[in-house]
Amino acid sequence: MRNVAPHPSRADARRAARLPFAAAGIVALCALPGCGKPAGAAPPKASEGAEAAPVGKGSSNAIAVEVEAVATGEYVRSLTLPGRFAPWKTVRVGVEIPGRVVELGAEEGEEIEADRVLVRLDSTLARASVGQAAAQVAAADVGVKGARIQLDRTEKLAESKIADQARLDGAKIGYEQAKAQRAVAAAAQKAAAAQLDRHTVHAPMAGRVLARRIEKGELASPGMPLFEIVSLQKMKLVVDVPEARITSLEQGRDVMITVPADGDRAIKGKVRRIPAVADNASRTFPVEIEVDNDSGRLRGGMMARARIEVEREEQAVLVRAEAIVDEAGPRADAVVSVAYVAKDGKAERRVVQTGELVPGESGPKIRVLSGLQAGDKLIVVGQRRVVDGDTVRVVQAKFAAPKAAAEPTAAEPTAAP
Repeated sequence: MRNVAPHPSRADARRAARLPFAAAGIVALCALPGCGKPAGAAPPKASEGAEAAPVGKGSSNAIAVEVEAVATGEYVRSLTLPGRFAPWKTVRVGVEIPGRVVELGAEEGEEIEADRVLVRLDSTLARASVGQAAAQVAAADVGVKGARIQLDRTEKLAESKIADQARLDGAKIGYEQAKAQRAVAAAAQKAAAAQLDRHTVHAPMAGRVLARRIEKGELASPGMPLFEIVSLQKMKLVVDVPEARITSLEQGRDVMITVPADGDRAIKGKVRRIPAVADNASRTFPVEIEVDNDSGRLRGGMMARARIEVEREEQAVLVRAEAIVDEAGPRADAVVSVAYVAKDGKAERRVVQTGELVPGESGPKIRVLSGLQAGDKLIVVGQRRVVDGDTVRVVQAKFAAPKAAAEPTAAEPTAAP
Protein backbone atom coordinates (compact mmCIF):
# COMPACT_ATOMS: atom_id res chain seq x y z
CA MET A 1 0.00 0.00 0.00
CA ARG A 2 1.44 3.42 -1.07
CA ASN A 3 1.62 6.42 1.20
CA VAL A 4 -0.35 9.38 -0.26
CA ALA A 5 0.84 12.90 0.54
CA PRO A 6 -1.86 15.13 2.10
CA HIS A 7 -3.37 17.76 -0.20
CA PRO A 8 -2.12 21.28 0.76
CA SER A 9 -4.67 23.72 2.20
CA ARG A 10 -5.50 27.13 0.60
CA ALA A 11 -3.55 28.92 3.33
CA ASP A 12 -0.50 26.76 2.55
CA ALA A 13 -0.94 27.54 -1.14
CA ARG A 14 -0.96 31.30 -0.48
CA ARG A 15 2.14 30.96 1.66
CA ALA A 16 3.79 28.93 -1.09
CA ALA A 17 3.05 31.80 -3.49
CA ARG A 18 5.00 34.12 -1.19
CA LEU A 19 7.98 31.65 -0.76
CA PRO A 20 10.02 32.93 -3.75
CA PHE A 21 10.05 36.41 -2.17
CA ALA A 22 10.87 34.93 1.28
CA ALA A 23 13.62 32.69 -0.17
CA ALA A 24 15.32 35.69 -1.72
CA GLY A 25 15.38 37.32 1.71
CA ILE A 26 16.87 34.18 3.32
CA VAL A 27 19.67 34.01 0.74
CA ALA A 28 20.50 37.65 1.41
CA LEU A 29 20.54 37.06 5.19
CA CYS A 30 22.88 34.04 4.89
CA ALA A 31 25.43 36.27 3.24
CA LEU A 32 25.76 38.30 6.47
CA PRO A 33 28.43 37.55 9.14
CA GLY A 34 27.33 34.98 11.72
CA CYS A 35 25.00 33.12 9.38
CA GLY A 36 27.10 29.95 9.71
CA LYS A 37 27.20 29.75 13.54
CA PRO A 38 27.65 26.29 15.06
CA ALA A 39 24.63 24.29 16.06
CA GLY A 40 25.18 24.98 19.71
CA ALA A 41 25.17 28.75 19.36
CA ALA A 42 22.55 30.61 21.36
CA PRO A 43 19.55 31.92 19.38
CA PRO A 44 19.22 35.71 18.99
CA LYS A 45 17.23 37.55 21.62
CA ALA A 46 13.91 39.11 20.82
CA SER A 47 15.32 42.52 21.64
CA GLU A 48 17.74 42.22 18.70
CA GLY A 49 14.82 42.98 16.35
CA ALA A 50 14.44 39.56 14.72
CA GLU A 51 10.86 38.93 13.64
CA ALA A 52 9.24 35.62 14.48
CA ALA A 53 8.89 33.21 11.59
CA PRO A 54 5.44 32.88 10.06
CA VAL A 55 3.30 30.49 12.04
CA GLY A 56 0.71 28.51 10.15
CA LYS A 57 -2.93 27.98 10.88
CA GLY A 58 -3.44 25.56 13.70
CA SER A 59 -0.10 26.41 15.37
CA SER A 60 -0.06 26.93 19.10
CA ASN A 61 1.87 30.19 18.64
CA ALA A 62 0.01 33.36 17.56
CA ILE A 63 1.46 35.87 15.11
CA ALA A 64 2.16 39.29 16.64
CA VAL A 65 0.43 42.09 14.71
CA GLU A 66 -0.41 45.76 15.13
CA VAL A 67 -3.88 47.03 14.29
CA GLU A 68 -5.66 50.31 13.79
CA ALA A 69 -9.36 50.98 13.92
CA VAL A 70 -10.82 51.91 10.56
CA ALA A 71 -12.34 55.39 10.69
CA THR A 72 -14.40 57.40 8.24
CA GLY A 73 -14.12 61.04 7.35
CA GLU A 74 -14.94 63.64 4.74
CA TYR A 75 -13.17 63.07 1.44
CA VAL A 76 -12.82 65.67 -1.26
CA ARG A 77 -11.22 65.07 -4.64
CA SER A 78 -10.29 68.18 -6.56
CA LEU A 79 -8.90 69.08 -9.93
CA THR A 80 -6.16 71.73 -9.99
CA LEU A 81 -5.72 73.50 -13.32
CA PRO A 82 -3.90 76.61 -14.55
CA GLY A 83 -5.90 79.38 -16.15
CA ARG A 84 -5.78 82.93 -17.44
CA PHE A 85 -7.97 85.86 -16.40
CA ALA A 86 -10.00 87.78 -18.97
CA PRO A 87 -12.59 90.57 -18.64
CA TRP A 88 -16.06 89.23 -17.96
CA LYS A 89 -17.52 91.37 -20.74
CA THR A 90 -15.92 93.10 -23.72
CA VAL A 91 -17.82 95.44 -26.05
CA ARG A 92 -16.62 96.86 -29.37
CA VAL A 93 -18.34 100.13 -30.27
CA GLY A 94 -18.76 101.51 -33.80
CA VAL A 95 -21.04 103.77 -35.87
CA GLU A 96 -24.20 102.85 -37.75
CA ILE A 97 -23.73 105.39 -40.53
CA PRO A 98 -20.66 106.80 -42.28
CA GLY A 99 -19.48 110.24 -41.31
CA ARG A 100 -16.58 112.44 -40.32
CA VAL A 101 -15.63 112.48 -36.62
CA VAL A 102 -15.94 115.92 -35.06
CA GLU A 103 -15.72 114.95 -31.36
CA LEU A 104 -14.26 112.12 -29.25
CA GLY A 105 -15.44 111.68 -25.66
CA ALA A 106 -12.90 109.29 -24.06
CA GLU A 107 -9.22 108.43 -24.06
CA GLU A 108 -7.64 105.01 -24.08
CA GLY A 109 -7.32 103.56 -20.56
CA GLU A 110 -9.96 105.90 -19.10
CA GLU A 111 -12.71 104.72 -16.78
CA ILE A 112 -16.10 105.72 -18.17
CA GLU A 113 -19.71 105.52 -17.07
CA ALA A 114 -22.59 104.06 -19.03
CA ASP A 115 -24.21 106.26 -21.71
CA ARG A 116 -21.22 108.55 -22.00
CA VAL A 117 -20.75 110.20 -25.42
CA LEU A 118 -17.87 108.52 -27.22
CA VAL A 119 -18.17 109.81 -30.81
CA ARG A 120 -19.97 112.64 -32.59
CA LEU A 121 -20.13 112.71 -36.37
CA ASP A 122 -20.68 115.77 -38.56
CA SER A 123 -24.48 116.18 -38.50
CA THR A 124 -24.98 119.29 -40.65
CA LEU A 125 -27.10 117.54 -43.26
CA ALA A 126 -28.97 115.52 -40.64
CA ARG A 127 -29.98 118.64 -38.73
CA ALA A 128 -31.17 120.21 -41.97
CA SER A 129 -33.28 117.13 -42.67
CA VAL A 130 -34.83 117.39 -39.22
CA GLY A 131 -35.72 121.05 -39.86
CA GLN A 132 -37.22 120.23 -43.23
CA ALA A 133 -39.30 117.45 -41.71
CA ALA A 134 -40.56 119.79 -39.00
CA ALA A 135 -41.65 122.30 -41.66
CA GLN A 136 -43.50 119.59 -43.53
CA VAL A 137 -45.33 118.64 -40.35
CA ALA A 138 -46.34 122.26 -39.82
CA ALA A 139 -47.62 122.50 -43.40
CA ALA A 140 -49.57 119.29 -42.94
CA ASP A 141 -51.16 120.72 -39.79
CA VAL A 142 -52.36 123.72 -41.82
CA GLY A 143 -53.75 121.39 -44.47
CA VAL A 144 -55.66 119.37 -41.88
CA LYS A 145 -57.12 122.56 -40.39
CA GLY A 146 -58.25 123.87 -43.79
CA ALA A 147 -59.80 120.55 -44.76
CA ARG A 148 -61.72 120.49 -41.47
CA ILE A 149 -63.11 124.00 -42.09
CA GLN A 150 -64.13 123.05 -45.63
CA LEU A 151 -65.87 119.91 -44.38
CA ASP A 152 -67.82 121.83 -41.71
CA ARG A 153 -68.96 124.42 -44.27
CA THR A 154 -70.06 121.76 -46.74
CA GLU A 155 -72.03 119.91 -44.08
CA LYS A 156 -74.02 123.10 -43.28
CA LEU A 157 -74.72 123.70 -46.97
CA ALA A 158 -75.87 120.10 -47.34
CA GLU A 159 -78.28 120.57 -44.45
CA SER A 160 -79.74 123.61 -46.26
CA LYS A 161 -80.02 121.56 -49.48
CA ILE A 162 -77.59 123.93 -51.15
CA ALA A 163 -74.75 121.38 -51.52
CA ASP A 164 -75.47 117.96 -52.94
CA GLN A 165 -74.18 114.66 -51.59
CA ALA A 166 -71.26 114.46 -54.04
CA ARG A 167 -69.86 117.78 -52.79
CA LEU A 168 -70.18 116.61 -49.18
CA ASP A 169 -68.41 113.35 -49.96
CA GLY A 170 -65.58 115.25 -51.65
CA ALA A 171 -65.10 117.41 -48.53
CA LYS A 172 -64.93 114.36 -46.34
CA ILE A 173 -62.34 112.73 -48.61
CA GLY A 174 -60.24 115.88 -48.63
CA TYR A 175 -60.21 116.00 -44.86
CA GLU A 176 -59.06 112.35 -44.58
CA GLN A 177 -56.33 112.95 -47.16
CA ALA A 178 -55.06 115.93 -45.17
CA LYS A 179 -54.85 113.82 -42.02
CA ALA A 180 -52.95 111.10 -43.90
CA GLN A 181 -50.47 113.64 -45.27
CA ARG A 182 -49.96 114.93 -41.75
CA ALA A 183 -49.18 111.36 -40.53
CA VAL A 184 -46.64 110.91 -43.34
CA ALA A 185 -44.95 114.17 -42.42
CA ALA A 186 -44.80 113.17 -38.75
CA ALA A 187 -43.23 109.82 -39.64
CA ALA A 188 -40.64 111.57 -41.80
CA GLN A 189 -39.85 113.86 -38.87
CA LYS A 190 -39.25 110.88 -36.58
CA ALA A 191 -37.00 109.26 -39.19
CA ALA A 192 -34.98 112.44 -39.54
CA ALA A 193 -34.61 112.72 -35.75
CA ALA A 194 -33.46 109.08 -35.53
CA GLN A 195 -30.94 109.68 -38.30
CA LEU A 196 -29.61 112.65 -36.36
CA ASP A 197 -29.28 110.54 -33.21
CA ARG A 198 -27.13 108.05 -35.11
CA HIS A 199 -24.48 110.73 -35.46
CA THR A 200 -23.82 110.41 -31.73
CA VAL A 201 -22.44 107.16 -30.22
CA HIS A 202 -22.86 106.44 -26.48
CA ALA A 203 -21.09 103.93 -24.22
CA PRO A 204 -23.31 100.84 -23.80
CA MET A 205 -21.88 100.05 -20.33
CA ALA A 206 -19.56 101.31 -17.63
CA GLY A 207 -15.98 100.11 -17.82
CA ARG A 208 -12.50 100.92 -19.00
CA VAL A 209 -11.54 101.96 -22.52
CA LEU A 210 -9.19 99.23 -23.63
CA ALA A 211 -8.58 100.65 -27.11
CA ARG A 212 -9.52 103.65 -29.27
CA ARG A 213 -9.03 103.22 -32.99
CA ILE A 214 -10.18 106.58 -34.40
CA GLU A 215 -9.01 110.17 -34.29
CA LYS A 216 -10.84 113.45 -34.72
CA GLY A 217 -11.32 114.38 -38.38
CA GLU A 218 -11.13 110.82 -39.67
CA LEU A 219 -13.95 109.16 -41.59
CA ALA A 220 -15.80 106.45 -39.65
CA SER A 221 -17.61 103.65 -41.40
CA PRO A 222 -20.15 101.07 -40.23
CA GLY A 223 -18.56 97.78 -39.15
CA MET A 224 -15.32 99.46 -38.07
CA PRO A 225 -14.77 99.15 -34.25
CA LEU A 226 -13.85 102.57 -32.90
CA PHE A 227 -13.74 101.81 -29.14
CA GLU A 228 -13.20 98.63 -27.15
CA ILE A 229 -14.60 98.72 -23.62
CA VAL A 230 -14.07 96.07 -20.94
CA SER A 231 -15.93 95.53 -17.68
CA LEU A 232 -13.50 94.79 -14.82
CA GLN A 233 -15.92 94.62 -11.89
CA LYS A 234 -16.11 90.91 -12.61
CA MET A 235 -13.47 88.72 -14.24
CA LYS A 236 -13.54 85.27 -15.74
CA LEU A 237 -10.82 82.69 -15.29
CA VAL A 238 -10.63 80.39 -18.30
CA VAL A 239 -9.26 76.90 -17.56
CA ASP A 240 -8.90 74.04 -20.01
CA VAL A 241 -10.54 70.94 -18.49
CA PRO A 242 -9.60 67.51 -19.90
CA GLU A 243 -12.43 65.59 -21.49
CA ALA A 244 -12.06 62.83 -18.87
CA ARG A 245 -13.11 65.28 -16.13
CA ILE A 246 -15.63 67.55 -17.86
CA THR A 247 -18.62 65.41 -16.86
CA SER A 248 -17.79 65.82 -13.16
CA LEU A 249 -18.23 69.62 -13.28
CA GLU A 250 -21.45 71.50 -12.59
CA GLN A 251 -22.46 75.12 -13.07
CA GLY A 252 -22.47 77.08 -9.84
CA ARG A 253 -19.84 74.92 -8.14
CA ASP A 254 -17.43 76.80 -5.86
CA VAL A 255 -13.81 77.12 -6.94
CA MET A 256 -10.74 78.15 -4.92
CA ILE A 257 -8.34 80.29 -6.94
CA THR A 258 -4.73 81.21 -6.18
CA VAL A 259 -3.14 84.19 -7.94
CA PRO A 260 0.69 84.01 -7.95
CA ALA A 261 1.07 87.59 -9.18
CA ASP A 262 -0.86 88.81 -6.13
CA GLY A 263 1.24 87.04 -3.51
CA ASP A 264 -0.63 83.72 -3.91
CA ARG A 265 -3.76 85.41 -2.66
CA ALA A 266 -6.66 82.96 -2.43
CA ILE A 267 -10.04 84.07 -3.78
CA LYS A 268 -13.34 82.33 -4.45
CA GLY A 269 -15.13 81.87 -7.74
CA LYS A 270 -17.98 79.93 -9.31
CA VAL A 271 -18.21 77.83 -12.43
CA ARG A 272 -20.47 79.83 -14.79
CA ARG A 273 -20.01 78.36 -18.25
CA ILE A 274 -19.24 74.80 -19.34
CA PRO A 275 -18.97 74.59 -23.14
CA ALA A 276 -20.80 71.87 -25.00
CA VAL A 277 -18.01 71.39 -27.57
CA ALA A 278 -14.30 70.81 -26.98
CA ASP A 279 -11.58 72.92 -28.54
CA ASN A 280 -10.57 71.31 -31.83
CA ALA A 281 -6.84 71.87 -31.32
CA SER A 282 -6.36 70.89 -27.66
CA ARG A 283 -9.39 68.58 -27.23
CA THR A 284 -10.07 70.27 -23.89
CA PHE A 285 -13.07 72.28 -22.71
CA PRO A 286 -12.49 76.00 -21.93
CA VAL A 287 -14.52 76.37 -18.72
CA GLU A 288 -15.24 79.92 -17.47
CA ILE A 289 -15.12 80.72 -13.75
CA GLU A 290 -16.70 83.96 -12.51
CA VAL A 291 -14.65 85.99 -10.00
CA ASP A 292 -15.58 89.27 -8.29
CA ASN A 293 -13.04 92.05 -8.81
CA ASP A 294 -14.37 94.88 -6.66
CA SER A 295 -10.83 95.71 -5.52
CA GLY A 296 -9.66 96.03 -9.12
CA ARG A 297 -6.48 94.05 -8.39
CA LEU A 298 -7.11 91.47 -11.09
CA ARG A 299 -6.11 92.21 -14.65
CA GLY A 300 -6.78 90.49 -17.92
CA GLY A 301 -4.00 88.09 -18.85
CA MET A 302 -2.98 87.27 -15.24
CA MET A 303 -2.27 83.60 -14.57
CA ALA A 304 -3.92 81.70 -11.71
CA ARG A 305 -4.50 78.18 -10.39
CA ALA A 306 -8.05 76.92 -9.95
CA ARG A 307 -8.89 74.11 -7.58
CA ILE A 308 -12.24 72.64 -8.63
CA GLU A 309 -14.03 70.11 -6.47
CA VAL A 310 -15.10 67.13 -8.57
CA GLU A 311 -16.15 64.62 -5.90
CA ARG A 312 -17.12 64.67 -2.21
CA GLU A 313 -17.98 61.84 0.18
CA GLU A 314 -18.99 62.53 3.77
CA GLN A 315 -18.22 59.04 5.15
CA ALA A 316 -15.18 57.88 3.18
CA VAL A 317 -12.96 55.04 4.41
CA LEU A 318 -9.29 56.06 4.34
CA VAL A 319 -6.59 53.65 5.57
CA ARG A 320 -2.82 53.48 5.55
CA ALA A 321 -1.64 52.55 2.08
CA GLU A 322 0.79 49.87 3.32
CA ALA A 323 -2.08 47.99 4.98
CA ILE A 324 -3.37 46.90 1.56
CA VAL A 325 -1.67 43.79 0.14
CA ASP A 326 -1.70 42.67 -3.49
CA GLU A 327 -2.20 38.93 -3.91
CA ALA A 328 -2.73 36.54 -6.79
CA GLY A 329 -6.28 36.40 -8.00
CA PRO A 330 -8.41 33.53 -9.28
CA ARG A 331 -6.70 33.73 -12.68
CA ALA A 332 -2.99 33.43 -13.23
CA ASP A 333 -2.74 36.96 -14.60
CA ALA A 334 -5.07 38.55 -12.05
CA VAL A 335 -4.11 40.48 -8.92
CA VAL A 336 -6.52 41.38 -6.14
CA SER A 337 -6.13 43.90 -3.31
CA VAL A 338 -6.77 42.47 0.13
CA ALA A 339 -6.69 43.66 3.72
CA TYR A 340 -6.47 41.62 6.91
CA VAL A 341 -8.68 42.36 9.89
CA ALA A 342 -8.15 41.02 13.41
CA LYS A 343 -11.42 39.49 14.56
CA ASP A 344 -11.92 37.15 17.52
CA GLY A 345 -8.18 36.44 17.68
CA LYS A 346 -8.01 35.41 14.03
CA ALA A 347 -6.87 37.10 10.82
CA GLU A 348 -9.79 37.62 8.47
CA ARG A 349 -9.00 38.20 4.79
CA ARG A 350 -11.04 40.90 3.04
CA VAL A 351 -10.97 41.58 -0.70
CA VAL A 352 -11.18 45.34 -1.08
CA GLN A 353 -11.81 47.77 -3.91
CA THR A 354 -9.48 50.74 -3.68
CA GLY A 355 -9.59 54.28 -5.03
CA GLU A 356 -7.11 57.13 -5.07
CA LEU A 357 -4.02 57.70 -2.94
CA VAL A 358 -4.41 60.64 -0.58
CA PRO A 359 -1.46 62.46 1.03
CA GLY A 360 -1.59 62.55 4.83
CA GLU A 361 0.47 63.82 7.75
CA SER A 362 1.47 60.29 8.84
CA GLY A 363 2.01 58.98 5.33
CA PRO A 364 -0.09 58.30 2.25
CA LYS A 365 -3.56 56.88 2.71
CA ILE A 366 -5.70 55.01 0.26
CA ARG A 367 -9.43 55.30 -0.23
CA VAL A 368 -11.28 52.02 0.21
CA LEU A 369 -14.51 51.84 -1.77
CA SER A 370 -15.66 48.43 -0.48
CA GLY A 371 -14.51 45.61 1.80
CA LEU A 372 -13.89 47.59 5.01
CA GLN A 373 -16.12 49.55 7.33
CA ALA A 374 -15.72 51.85 10.30
CA GLY A 375 -14.59 50.07 13.45
CA ASP A 376 -12.78 47.17 11.74
CA LYS A 377 -9.44 46.31 13.43
CA LEU A 378 -7.19 46.60 10.40
CA ILE A 379 -3.81 44.87 10.61
CA VAL A 380 -1.20 47.46 9.67
CA VAL A 381 1.97 45.64 10.81
CA GLY A 382 2.33 41.93 10.11
CA GLN A 383 -0.30 41.86 7.38
CA ARG A 384 2.16 40.21 4.98
CA ARG A 385 2.87 37.35 7.42
CA VAL A 386 -0.68 36.18 7.92
CA VAL A 387 -3.28 34.36 5.88
CA ASP A 388 -6.97 33.94 6.41
CA GLY A 389 -7.67 32.13 9.66
CA ASP A 390 -4.26 32.55 11.30
CA THR A 391 -4.22 33.08 15.05
CA VAL A 392 -2.99 36.60 15.80
CA ARG A 393 -1.92 38.46 18.91
CA VAL A 394 -2.38 42.23 18.98
CA VAL A 395 0.73 43.84 20.46
CA GLN A 396 -0.19 47.42 19.66
CA ALA A 397 -3.52 48.92 18.77
CA LYS A 398 -4.89 52.34 17.92
CA PHE A 399 -8.61 52.39 18.59
CA ALA A 400 -9.33 56.10 18.28
CA ALA A 401 -13.02 56.78 17.92
CA PRO A 402 -13.95 57.35 14.27
CA LYS A 403 -14.38 61.01 13.51
CA ALA A 404 -14.46 63.29 10.49
CA ALA A 405 -10.98 63.93 9.18
CA ALA A 406 -9.80 67.33 8.04
CA GLU A 407 -10.89 67.04 4.45
CA PRO A 408 -8.19 64.82 2.88
CA THR A 409 -7.95 65.86 -0.72
CA ALA A 410 -6.79 64.01 -3.80
CA ALA A 411 -5.55 66.72 -6.12
CA GLU A 412 -5.00 66.17 -9.81
CA PRO A 413 -2.53 68.83 -10.96
CA THR A 414 -2.25 69.49 -14.65
CA ALA A 415 0.83 70.91 -16.31
CA ALA A 416 0.64 74.58 -17.14
CA PRO A 417 0.13 75.37 -20.81
